[in-house]
Amino acid sequence: MKIQRLLGWFCLWLLISNIAVSQGLYLKAGAGYNLGLPKVGIDYKTTYNDNSTSSPSYTTYTEEGVYDSFGRGVGLDAALGYKGDVFGLEVGIQYQPTNSIEVTSVSNYYSTSSTSLYTNTDTYKSSMLAISPCFVFKTDIGFYGRAGVVLGFPKLSEEYKSESSGSSSGTTESTYEYTGNMALGYTGAIGIAVGGGGFKVYVEASFVSLTWAPTKREETVYKVNGVDQLSSLSTSDKITRFEDSYTRDTRVTTDPNQESVSLKSYAPFSSVGLKAGITIGF
Repeated sequence: MKIQRLLGWFCLWLLISNIAVSQGLYLKAGAGYNLGLPKVGIDYKTTYNDNSTSSPSYTTYTEEGVYDSFGRGVGLDAALGYKGDVFGLEVGIQYQPTNSIEVTSVSNYYSTSSTSLYTNTDTYKSSMLAISPCFVFKTDIGFYGRAGVVLGFPKLSEEYKSESSGSSSGTTESTYEYTGNMALGYTGAIGIAVGGGGFKVYVEASFVSLTWAPTKREETVYKVNGVDQLSSLSTSDKITRFEDSYTRDTRVTTDPNQESVSLKSYAPFSSVGLKAGITIGF
């Protein structure tokens, strides 16, 4: 059944391709891998040791930045374009499947009466659908380039898990969903398309410069020792709205039924990638 579906989609794609080529249009489809560049600060991880068993007691603290981009990973691409002798227009669609970035921090507390060990892990999971209207320049020998804007529709979640052992043991789990806003950036590529007739194979190097500022973060999972405790949280505990600025007055009592407010921040989705695929009519 899966093979029949694939053959059906392939035949439909060929039919659409022939119609498109006859109208001066071309189609592209391919895939590749993107490096998350430039890397920026995503989070930081710590190693904390508090030891009161020795005399004198001491504490050590190590902090390490985590630098990456959510644009890293496999990418799937398709495009519909209109060709001229030298210049053309193209609208591309890119999909980046889910990938993850994990950040783990450890805290250890030692005393003469007890020992407590804490491991806190944040796992960021992201994916994105993007649309890229571009101008295209091509040569008779197959080299081409394109440049334009990228409209991104990212998805981002954060899964937090705290595990403790020793004199105080247990687990706490939370999941936060980031939503709102469209990401706007720019993109470009250079490549070469080779082959005969209407079908060609292309290879290209591309880049995307894109950041995303979500408008809201909502806690959708909250468990303590495996038991769902989400209903115990107020609206202000669960939902945070991101703004360019806000004012907090200690004379005013915070309403637990209102969303919390925090400063807006940007999540990086930039990348540099290498892609390959086929094109019809280019």
